[in-house]
Amino acid sequence: FQYRCSGPGQIERGKYYHPDFVAVADNYTLRRQGLVNLLRTVPEFHILGECSEGSELLNFPSTTSPDIVIVDLSLPTINNIDPVGLILQRNPAQKILVLSDS
Repeated sequence: FQYRCSGPGQIERGKYYHPDFVAVADNYTLRRQGLVNLLRTVPEFHILGECSEGSELLNFPSTTSPDIVIVDLSLPTINNIDPVGLILQRNPAQKILVLSDS
């Protein structure tokens, strides 16, 4: 993962809000970078990190747990184990958005 965490909130127009922290996992570099660049334009989202393999996703530090994980459906498995399933075992309330090529 490439970590990019600058703080837990921002001040905008006199109001305090907590952005949703997002992690993006996609083995297609162009799509992953495009999605990350798009999300950076939305002030409600803060990119915590991005990765191209399931093992990187699972090694994301629990102290900086993302609010939302965006995962490519074709992300390589870890020893034939689905990374999304492992994430949900660790945190059943985790918000996950799954991307598909079809």
